[in-house]
Amino acid sequence: MTDFLVKRFIKNSTDVNDPAVRTAYGNLAGAVGIFCNVLLCAAKLAVGTLFGSISITADAVNNLSDASSSVITLVGFRLSAKPADDEHPYGHARIEYLAGLAVSVMILVIGVELARSSIGKILSPTAVEFSLVTVAVLLLSIGVKLWMAAFNKKVGRRIGSAALEATAMDSRNDVISTAAVLAASVVSGLTGLELDGWMGLGVALFILWSGVGILKETVDPLLGEAPSEELTDYIGKKVMSYDGVLGTHDLMVHDYGPGRRFASVHVEMAAENDVMQSHDIIDNIERDFQENDHISLIIHYDPILTGDDAVGTAREWVKELVRSISPELSIHDFRMVQGPSHTNLIFDTVVPHNFPLSDAALRKRIQSLVETHDAGETKYYAVVTIDHSYAAIPARAKQTERNEPPAFWGGQRIRKGKGKNMEFKISDKMRNMKPSIIREILKQMSDPTLISFAGGNPAADSFPAEDIARFSDELLRQDPVAALQYSVSEGVPSVREAVRAFANRRERVAKENDGVLITSGSQQILDFAAKCLCNEGDVVAVENPAFLGAFNAFRSSGARLAGVPMEDDGVNLAALEAVFAAPEKPRFFYCIPNFQNPTGKTMSLAKRRAVYALAVRYGVPVLEDDPYGELRIAGEPVPSIKSMDTEGAVIYAGSFSKILCPGMRLAYCVCDKKLMAAFVVAKQCSDVHTNVWAQRVCEAMLTRTDMDAHIREIRKIYAAKAALMMEQLDEKCPQVRYTRPEGGMFIWGTLPEGADMPAFVRECLARKLALVPGNAFMVDEEAPCGSFRMNFSTPTPENIVKGVSVMAGVLAAQGL
Repeated sequence: MTDFLVKRFIKNSTDVNDPAVRTAYGNLAGAVGIFCNVLLCAAKLAVGTLFGSISITADAVNNLSDASSSVITLVGFRLSAKPADDEHPYGHARIEYLAGLAVSVMILVIGVELARSSIGKILSPTAVEFSLVTVAVLLLSIGVKLWMAAFNKKVGRRIGSAALEATAMDSRNDVISTAAVLAASVVSGLTGLELDGWMGLGVALFILWSGVGILKETVDPLLGEAPSEELTDYIGKKVMSYDGVLGTHDLMVHDYGPGRRFASVHVEMAAENDVMQSHDIIDNIERDFQENDHISLIIHYDPILTGDDAVGTAREWVKELVRSISPELSIHDFRMVQGPSHTNLIFDTVVPHNFPLSDAALRKRIQSLVETHDAGETKYYAVVTIDHSYAAIPARAKQTERNEPPAFWGGQRIRKGKGKNMEFKISDKMRNMKPSIIREILKQMSDPTLISFAGGNPAADSFPAEDIARFSDELLRQDPVAALQYSVSEGVPSVREAVRAFANRRERVAKENDGVLITSGSQQILDFAAKCLCNEGDVVAVENPAFLGAFNAFRSSGARLAGVPMEDDGVNLAALEAVFAAPEKPRFFYCIPNFQNPTGKTMSLAKRRAVYALAVRYGVPVLEDDPYGELRIAGEPVPSIKSMDTEGAVIYAGSFSKILCPGMRLAYCVCDKKLMAAFVVAKQCSDVHTNVWAQRVCEAMLTRTDMDAHIREIRKIYAAKAALMMEQLDEKCPQVRYTRPEGGMFIWGTLPEGADMPAFVRECLARKLALVPGNAFMVDEEAPCGSFRMNFSTPTPENIVKGVSVMAGVLAAQGL
């Protein structure tokens, strides 16, 4: 019934952050309360008067007061929705709290009146006439009030309304009081015992007890209660999820009623970063909270030095000294001022409420610890400012994903939680991993005005959506168990055979001694290669530059990377042989021969043969990653290194992300069966098996459609986009040298000698064009690099034209 009423009377009922929707919920709850309570009051008043029952009559009066409280709730919601004005710049939303307060006061008044009349009935008992009509009316009342309690509780929690939750508790009290009245009537009718007054008194005491609780719940936000741990934790994690934010402190939250929440917080960011870029990040955070959480957040920017080792070292040992006094203490705004005789360490210390030491005593204790700290010849003094925590943000590791709002959050009041925030100690190898810079750039894609040349996504119009939908529907209707049940780790046998046939349709990739493993994306193959072939500290040879996802996969297993420079036709063979012949021979060599990411270059046939010969001679396996091989738009196909393999020396990684869709996360590995056995164990430790539905749909695509015709259509799309981007570069950016790819998704651009590539990329981003700086793909990201990567598969033709125009404008502005 509740869902029916909501759907019938409230538009956009799921958008509970919208003040108009909240008001509609309040109107509905008020109207329902008035109607039901007036109906029950009339019925009980008639029965109580007819049969002389004070408890039934009192219950009728209680229903009348409930109707009045519903009127108060209704009026309260209407008034709280009034927009802000000159006299009330923060709005009128606290009227909803006042409505809840009024309801709680009415509950207390009812409790007192019922207690008074019940005591009178105890002192002067009168006979109560019992009838089935009485029982029927009271049973009806219990049923209606049970539903009203559930209705108000559900609606109150959905929109976070203290007033409606108070009304729900009031309805629950009515159920208990009416049940007590019914029990008294039945017992009196059957035994003649005069329990009517005693039951009325018991009900009155219960109503008073619950009224006091409701009163406290509604008074707390009016007095200024502390924000809940759920809310402060949510704000802290969400702010920390933004790239460039190093820490937060001094969070303050001001509650001016549901949907009217204001907050301020200090955000620490690297002082070395561009100020305008940091300001842009802060603007994005404030806009995010305003639009998605209805919180007006004001951020104070605190720059901190991250490149000064002396400051960083001092900050760490001071932090430990302060925490030795109490783990509840923390520091921020740390600065170091060096003088001829001593060095001042200036910082703030955050102190929780009810801390046992006074501010003066704590300051003196910290200063003493700093001054007596063994720091060699340097003499340190501490200049300490004591901060008191109004809304603590617990210390935590930096988050990389956005957090979902806590339960029943919608910019509304949240009940306090009692849990503690778990602190996790991240392993050394994962702490040293860097998030993908491309994924960080793509976080800004929520801005509809941003043009992205940064991603590596396939063109959306290349997805065979209709075929996938048709095969999915057919599979789930005709043989759902085949798609929904567990399967073998290697992959569904029939799928592996279909993949083997697909891989071998033009050249012999998979031979008799090779196994085929279906994986969750080709990234998993890179992960398995490192896990199965590398120990901590082993060397892996990689093209330089190369796919940064591979770098992370290899480094996560403790491998060290040896970069081999690239030439126009692929890897430098002399450099590769030098790496192979080194005392620390690499465990394998990773390469992308076809339309390499990021350069777009294709390894020549001669170099492929030479790479394979070196691999066999030095006993170094080759990991041949071929996600783009099917996307040739010019030139003639070049045989894969795996097709030359007669010694089981090549691990081949093929992908369906670029020719079907990346969301299926489907790829395949072809390698010698002896190595495949280890890969299967790694698969079982990772995710047991690849998505069976995706495997079955892929099998249907491979065996029941013309995949080559589909791939030809993708090539047409990419050929047109690549040609347009190169045409625009030639016309508008002639000073930029770039690769002319024969396929794939990327063009590698290089600025004129002496140009500041990072500044160029930053300025393009400021002008709403995202590029990826070339150093992101280098083994040593600090090495000089004048190149950058452009993607042509994702942007529309219109955005390609606009994006290159932005580049031209930046080049002109920078005098290039």
